[in-house]
Amino acid sequence: MARRAIGALAKEESDQRDNLFHSRCKIVDKVCSLITDGGSCTNAVSEFLIESMKFSTRKHTNPYKLQWFNKYCQMRVNKQTIIKFSIDKYQDDILCDVVPMQACYLLLGRPWKFDVDAQHSGRTNKYSFVVKGKKYILNPLTPYQVSEDYRVMGELQEKYQREEKEKSERETFLVISGEGMSQDGSKKCLLAKLSNCLKGVDERHFMVCLVNKDLLLNANQATSTLPSSISSFLQEYEALFLEEMPDGLPLLRGIEHQIDFVSGS
Repeated sequence: MARRAIGALAKEESDQRDNLFHSRCKIVDKVCSLITDGGSCTNAVSEFLIESMKFSTRKHTNPYKLQWFNKYCQMRVNKQTIIKFSIDKYQDDILCDVVPMQACYLLLGRPWKFDVDAQHSGRTNKYSFVVKGKKYILNPLTPYQVSEDYRVMGELQEKYQREEKEKSERETFLVISGEGMSQDGSKKCLLAKLSNCLKGVDERHFMVCLVNKDLLLNANQATSTLPSSISSFLQEYEALFLEEMPDGLPLLRGIEHQIDFVSGS
């Protein structure tokens, strides 16, 4: 599914020649953007919608890689969920694959079109079908309404990502590191919020925090403020910590694995 930039939606409102079928549906009590595309091989729901509305998902019965325009742009689809939605008086629930799409919240593809035997009018860009003897006609949004939906979706996603980032920083509590010896001979501790350390760290990278065991167990200032998650973590992996640190590196072993490079080979 390809779409132009929002700024390219400059057609007259009555002209649907270059537009996909955009509409709005209601999921639970939220009004969500919807696209119907008979060229899509699957019904899909936005991963953002699933996360923000806390919908439960299940493992995909047949995981696959979704490929767009070339063999290098692939995404792994391994989750599904049932989505109940309504468009005016039409109500339905369909099985959707969960994908990280930003064009809309719900994509009705060929499986939905096949199940309801929907007929598409290319000139008016309307869908019509009959369910239980009742005929439904779905009308498209105007280009202006579509651009407004994109603007609102962008703002909501930015707000959600900002709130999730702030929540993550609040839940990540502290970094503990040794600062040498204090005047009374005890080890000093430096307690700092991890959020301060994460400033400037790109989301595509991760951070490894090394914590000295003696500092954690012997410094009263540290242990008194340790969250239960850290305490339980130390207890769970207690066997991995040595009682005494070795004086130096281990001795050389009898067998050394190496590959000699031969010049000119």
